[in-house]
Amino acid sequence: MIVNKPIDGYTFYGDCSIDITSMDSIPPRIQHNINGYLKRIMGTMSEKVKFSYGQIVDIKEYFRSDSSTFDYEWIIPKYDLRFELRDLSVGIKCFGLKIDLDEYGQIITSNWPKTTLF
Repeated sequence: MIVNKPIDGYTFYGDCSIDITSMDSIPPRIQHNINGYLKRIMGTMSEKVKFSYGQIVDIKEYFRSDSSTFDYEWIIPKYDLRFELRDLSVGIKCFGLKIDLDEYGQIITSNWPKTTLF
């Protein structure tokens, strides 16, 4: 089986976020948590994961302009990050990995399956 599920777009936060194209834009403690998380959930496959793009969200500004949080079906992250996993040796042509973190580096959501694909 070949998995081909590329990255699925971009979340729009209005003028309340900045786009990033490198992990260097993320504080080292957040990078540490991302890398640790990837190693824990993927093992050695984490070495095949590459950063694609992301956003750093100014959450205070976002809620200043829209405080109706009861309407949301998700938690607004500080870091909205996208990665790609490519590993044909296990049947993954491309898997778009989305990881959202809070300001402390805690993982809020991830679209990596809770059970293995294989």
